[in-house]
Amino acid sequence: TLLPLVQFCAPSPMQHALSQVLQEADGPFQGHDSYYSWLREMYASKRTMLLSGMEEAGLKPTEGTGGFFVMADARRLLPLVPQSYLDAAEADDRPADFALCRWLAERHNIITIPGSPFFGQHDGEPEPPCLIRLAFCKSDEVLERANEQFQQVGHELRNYEKLKMMEKDDEEEGGKHLHEDKSHAEAALASSK
Repeated sequence: TLLPLVQFCAPSPMQHALSQVLQEADGPFQGHDSYYSWLREMYASKRTMLLSGMEEAGLKPTEGTGGFFVMADARRLLPLVPQSYLDAAEADDRPADFALCRWLAERHNIITIPGSPFFGQHDGEPEPPCLIRLAFCKSDEVLERANEQFQQVGHELRNYEKLKMMEKDDEEEGGKHLHEDKSHAEAALASSK
């Protein structure tokens, strides 16, 4: 068929057009020195937007040097994932990052990719860290909606952590009294699920 030839050998008119476009891209574009500097700034802005939402949700983004993706350590969110999600992942012989990604998608409409398939695991080594991957090559509207959802995740995480801290404080005090705030934290956590 013709398809393999078209994929690997651009027709002459297309090659000529691309050579012209590449020359034009080196010139000024929308207030920038070139199309490339505009493109770099646009994606840096989108990355910054996504990073702020991720950090709000308790994710710890890794430093990337290129591409359209950000990896983040998501271990802090694992306690929020309902046991049924973790059980389903385990039944499919999948690590916890799969359960977390499914929960984020179903509960918060945030689509992420589990990080574990990107890392090899050898016998005797601990399970890979709970990393998730997110893309920032999205429209600003999509990133803004994601950040709204990240705020909800962050609120849920802070309620959970506050509850755990109160339980620890109460345990250290010998269980003599329950904090009034603890019941408020429990109610807030329950309402966010």
